[in-house]
Amino acid sequence: MQSSDAAVVALRPPLLRLVSPNDSRATLDQHNVLSEADQWWLDALRRGDSAALTRLYREHHEPVRALIRRLLSQSSDVEDVLHEVFVAAPAAFRGYRGEGSVRSYLFSVAVHYVRRHVRTATRRRRWLERLHLVRVHEPPVEPDSHSERRQLADRLRAALDTLSFDHRAAVVLCEIEELSSVEAAAVLGVPEATVRTRLHYAKKKLRACLEEETS
Repeated sequence: MQSSDAAVVALRPPLLRLVSPNDSRATLDQHNVLSEADQWWLDALRRGDSAALTRLYREHHEPVRALIRRLLSQSSDVEDVLHEVFVAAPAAFRGYRGEGSVRSYLFSVAVHYVRRHVRTATRRRRWLERLHLVRVHEPPVEPDSHSERRQLADRLRAALDTLSFDHRAAVVLCEIEELSSVEAAAVLGVPEATVRTRLHYAKKKLRACLEEETS
């Protein structure tokens, strides 16, 4: 396995149970066709019902938080973006028609808010730099990790920071979250061919970055 592929595997999350062990109902991610009960839940969510929103958060906040963390370079902003995603969920799900899983649709909402956050933070940063209120420093060097797996994951995170947002999102969704290119395209709102192209160039750049470090 190439070092870039091994690093991607090191970042993949463990399989998560998205519902409570005591909840006898299947999670909404297991079926693309909504049952009558799930349709009732979805209608309640769109109305802003607190119980419906609580269920959405309980079942999906962990994978959504992980996705946001991987898309953002500033980990301190993760909880703010996560909050925005779930606050926006009732309105956002008015556009959901059961075409894919609830998780995939929620991922698309999260990607939208991460993209908006990154743009806002970039504009704010440039404005502060123009006013000389902040100084640009080189990122601190991380101490040596205790395991090869941790080292690979750290190197990949650093390499991901060199990618554009669109390329980074393609890698995170397809390689780390292990969505298909079709699912990733639905999340990002672009054609599947665009996802494949972005992924190809992103992986090419990641390999180059990782090989440069080891040479």
